[in-house]
Amino acid sequence: MSELFNMVRGGHTFVNAELDKNVRDLMVKKSDADRFKGQTLPLDFLRVYKHYDGMRVDIARIADIRSYTMKPMYEHKHTYLANDLPDDLAGKVAVMSMCEDEHFVEGVGYRVNEAMFYLYVEDVTT
Repeated sequence: MSELFNMVRGGHTFVNAELDKNVRDLMVKKSDADRFKGQTLPLDFLRVYKHYDGMRVDIARIADIRSYTMKPMYEHKHTYLANDLPDDLAGKVAVMSMCEDEHFVEGVGYRVNEAMFYLYVEDVTT
């Protein structure tokens, strides 16, 4: 991967246009991922679902999403009735609800689907 990146940085353009585009896209994605290198990145996972007493929202804190697949460190944080969801979380869910599935918004989070979201944590102590 580093050799491909060095070639592109050196001005090389691949004959296969699709390969050239894919390598350049990969460079951008790698750069985006590297900006969190050496940091922990806690996120809140929210799941919205119907319950007999109304819509509910479960929230689980993921200690570090970057290492989540290797060592899942999470804890159930809270279950809210949808109407009782704190304003900061409700605002983020509202923003992500306007997005399509599998969409990321910098500073807000990632929408998995209409019922599941990963949201940035503003206050890591809570």
